[in-house]
Amino acid sequence: MNVTQNEWNDRSIMTKIIDILQGIFMPIINVIMASAILKGILALLISLNVLSKTDGVYIIYYAVDGFFYFLPIFLAYTAAKKIKADPFTSMMIAAALLAPDITKMLEQGQLDCYTLWNDRWNDIYHRF
Repeated sequence: MNVTQNEWNDRSIMTKIIDILQGIFMPIINVIMASAILKGILALLISLNVLSKTDGVYIIYYAVDGFFYFLPIFLAYTAAKKIKADPFTSMMIAAALLAPDITKMLEQGQLDCYTLWNDRWNDIYHRF
């Protein structure tokens, strides 16, 4: 929904937050729901021993996991579209944070988000 600057300024802060969240999630909510339902059905079939983890159909489970793994990239694209930023830059930042080496260092505790960004913010703060 396109609104003018005056209409945007007249809104409450809660309405603005809801509008931004709606604009980020609505374009991909159908894919999120379909993936979640498919993942639930596959988990149910596996727990009831209708399917085994060695069946070929189980590959669909990995495809659904792939969607949730790359969800930050999809959200970065829709968020950039909502706030009128460059979608490819935001997707690149999300992809960089999903890089295997960075995620491995985060999991092993060799790197945390504070350390990852703190030095850069200090450089920017001291320059200006």
